[in-house]
Amino acid sequence: MTRHRPAHVIDTSKYMVIPIDSDNIAKKFITEHHYSGSYPAARLRVGLWKMDGPELVGVAVFGVPAHPLTFARYIEDADQHEGVELNRLVILDEVASNAETWFLAQCFRVIEQRLPNTRFVLSFSDPIPRERPDGTVFMPGHLGTIYQAHNGTYVGKSSPKTTYIGPQGQTFYRRTLNKLRNGERGRAYVERQLIDIGAPPRHEDEAAADWVDRVIAVGLLKKQAHSGNHAYVWALGNKRQKKNTTRRFKANLPYPKGEL
Repeated sequence: MTRHRPAHVIDTSKYMVIPIDSDNIAKKFITEHHYSGSYPAARLRVGLWKMDGPELVGVAVFGVPAHPLTFARYIEDADQHEGVELNRLVILDEVASNAETWFLAQCFRVIEQRLPNTRFVLSFSDPIPRERPDGTVFMPGHLGTIYQAHNGTYVGKSSPKTTYIGPQGQTFYRRTLNKLRNGERGRAYVERQLIDIGAPPRHEDEAAADWVDRVIAVGLLKKQAHSGNHAYVWALGNKRQKKNTTRRFKANLPYPKGEL
């Protein structure tokens, strides 16, 4: 995430971090404030609340990667059940500086309480600036400065991919569209997302793959090449568990710096 932070440091005594049991609350906040406008499948949702109100000012969503082998790419012999991916992290601009790292630390404690068998957290930072079809930049790209500040282990970049950008900056990956093309699980949600951003109605008996091609052809989605995201991991658990998990990280590379 990228935001314009106030100069003062967060007063943590004025905030509380509480798991969010309702998908509806987390989804509303994420879709309103995250640049993608989309909400992922969640295993755990955590809220940052300003006690004066109280008011929800931040949400972190943890789930599973889109591909079942994603964890194993960065962690030896990893499977879907022993890790979570930080899919979304959004904090309102009004919240003071260093809030992200403090919030992440609290979120990790919540994971250890709610998902005690979780041994690691994986997250990606997107270094590629995103433009709407009209050319306006809605996400400048970031190297993962927050994750570096929270001592994440940098394990390299994800594979290059193709993205498609909607009229208000909504982001669709080729893999996401292929769920609809191929009739895979989650296809109905992808179809609703396309309809919501103004896709032409699907004709009766029109194959899903043909409809996706037509949505792209009418110019609703702007195709963009992507060189891959930066990947960071953290080990969870007690001291021994963290040590054992860290040994399985396939890389421990210098942090990316400078230009995106």
